[in-house]
Parts: sequence; structure tokens; C-alpha cells
Amino acid sequence: MSLAMEDKAALSMYTPTVYEQGVSEADLLAIALAYHDIALSDEQREEAKTIIRGLVDKWLETLSPLPYIEGLAGDVYRAVSGKKLWEAGIDEDTLTHIIVDTVLFKEEADKGAPEPILEALAIVLSIRVKEFFEKVAGEAIVSDKYPVLASIIEHGGEPDEWIRKLSASAALALVMMTNT
Repeated sequence: MSLAMEDKAALSMYTPTVYEQGVSEADLLAIALAYHDIALSDEQREEAKTIIRGLVDKWLETLSPLPYIEGLAGDVYRAVSGKKLWEAGIDEDTLTHIIVDTVLFKEEADKGAPEPILEALAIVLSIRVKEFFEKVAGEAIVSDKYPVLASIIEHGGEPDEWIRKLSASAALALVMMTNT
């Protein structure tokens, strides 16, 4: 067996970490959104939308399962207000933080990381999710207009559940923003 064959065998057994998957999905999503922006034809834009939807679906597979939260869909729908991801003008850093942090932090919550670590991760994710929604909505996420979403962002309970709720909020938004 040659060295090249051994290298190929080693690579075929390599399983990317959740972080590597998240970063790859975020990078590919940024590329697909850029492709949509520079597309010269409707056919190219549709191709980009299909790629974007597929990448969001892949991210959801990595992120699932997520909790159902009564009233969240209505708040997210109002915040998204019919905007599509490829038209929302969300910067690459914000989108990357949502894609990568939700997956990484939820994995830590699911593994049962120590509570002080989960609390810190939940606070960071809360800031990321709030920033994302305020960019999408074009306004502050306040409790009188978005009661469930604002409550989750402000503090959703125990740190592990808070992380799951924040992740569910972001996932719901991206699904709404990529559905036809």
C-alpha cells in the first residue's frame, strides 16, 4: 500500500468536529449568499437560493432536536416580516455567529457542561441572537411587540434550556427566511 493510499484511508475515516461542520456550513452559506448577490440571471439566483436552503437544512440537522416554544413562531414571524435571507442584508459575521455558536453551544448544553460554562455560553448566544433579530427586524426586540422572543433573549431559564430556546429562535427565523 502506498503512502497516498494510506493518506486516503486516514482521510476517509476522519469525521469533522461540530465546530468544523458549523464553520464549513457558515462559510458555504456566505459564499452562496454572495453568489446570489452577483448572479446575472434569474436562473443563477434560483440556483443560489436552492443552495442556501440546502445549507440551512443541513445546519438544522446538526442543530436538532430543538424545543417547541408556545408563541415563538408568531414573534419570529413578526420580526422576519417576510424577509428572505438573501435579501435581509445580514452581515457575514452575524450569520456566522448564529450558525456556529448555536451548534457549538447547544452541543455543550446537550453534553451537560458545568453550569457556569453554560451560563457564560447562554449569555454570549443571547447577545448574538438579539443582534441577529434586531438586524432582521430593523428595530429593538422589546417585550411589548415580541413578548416570547424578548423573554427568551433576556433570560430563558436554566442555562442549558436557555441555549436550546435561543437556538430554536434562530432556527425558526432561518427556516422562515429561506422557505419559498
